[in-house]
Amino acid sequence: MNSDVTAHLEKYDVAPAANSCVRFLDQLTNWYIRRSRRRFWKSEDDQDKHNAYVTLHRVLKDFSLILAPFLPFLTEEIYQNIVCSVDASAPESIHLAKWPEPVLKTIDEELAEQMRTARDVVRIGRDLRQKHNIKVRQPLSELTIAHRTSSLASAEDIQELIYDELNVKKLTFIFDDSDLVQLQAKANFKALGPRFGKEVNKIAGIIKNLPESDICKLDLGESVVSEGIEIMPEDVIVERQAPEHLAVGGAGDLTVALNLSLTDDLIYEGVAREIMHGVQITRKEMGLEVADRISIEYYTDGLVTCSAIASNEDWIKAETLAIGFKKLEETSNSLEKSIEVDKEIVYYKIEKAETT
Repeated sequence: MNSDVTAHLEKYDVAPAANSCVRFLDQLTNWYIRRSRRRFWKSEDDQDKHNAYVTLHRVLKDFSLILAPFLPFLTEEIYQNIVCSVDASAPESIHLAKWPEPVLKTIDEELAEQMRTARDVVRIGRDLRQKHNIKVRQPLSELTIAHRTSSLASAEDIQELIYDELNVKKLTFIFDDSDLVQLQAKANFKALGPRFGKEVNKIAGIIKNLPESDICKLDLGESVVSEGIEIMPEDVIVERQAPEHLAVGGAGDLTVALNLSLTDDLIYEGVAREIMHGVQITRKEMGLEVADRISIEYYTDGLVTCSAIASNEDWIKAETLAIGFKKLEETSNSLEKSIEVDKEIVYYKIEKAETT
């Protein structure tokens, strides 16, 4: 981002420079900061927490300097708060500070590419969940990633991000998506018309009968020859037909497939996550501190919610910091909160627990 913005500003090309800043801000807030919340919030003051804060401080400092030509007053306020307040030797204004130089030798290109691919996987996976009305809190059994060049299969730390972001139990890596989908080619008449005129229907028939090996080449951007006719990638629209239990999406040479089949255990875990989420919202509404312990009383007569709580009680208690977790024999007016999950209702109340 630094190199890109600098290059554009040196040519007084302001719009692309600003767009680079906007893209970076999205990555910073919706990926790094969101992904690092547990590192920021954890109670122990260890090296990992220190590293997270130091990294964020460095990024905010340099990013403020880069944003200064666009947002002179806002960046000045940020600079005074995060730089001058802790460094007496720093220039007194952001507009007197030296422009940050990109340290290219510190960039791990392989890691950066792995992270870009991981973010693409997460984006496609979320889109698939939304398309099929499956919340992220509902765990799924398997995510399959088809990518010809990615080294994600050996990057365990980045795989953990995908597990967490898409809430899947298993990751499978394959070289291409031929095992996931059946490729079908349709004629792109907008491209074919100017080239073939009255012959366009004949060419459309050739495209319809292309073997899958040729369709795969076209999908990868290669041209093919069939019945003496050269067919270009832009001449076809490649569609992917997936089995009913798979949701498949892709971008470029990356294909992502979510297994949508739900077992009872997966359903129960999804319900437990919804209950945990509701309790966490109530904690926040009550103004409880992150480390405050609570006790929970609840009632439900739903078959699924009862099974979900019974199967995941220890996990719910651990995630909500509940030291008391009691099911009442019948509903009560004291249970002032409720959560509806798949048409079953859990009534509950929480209280701050006294700890010694």
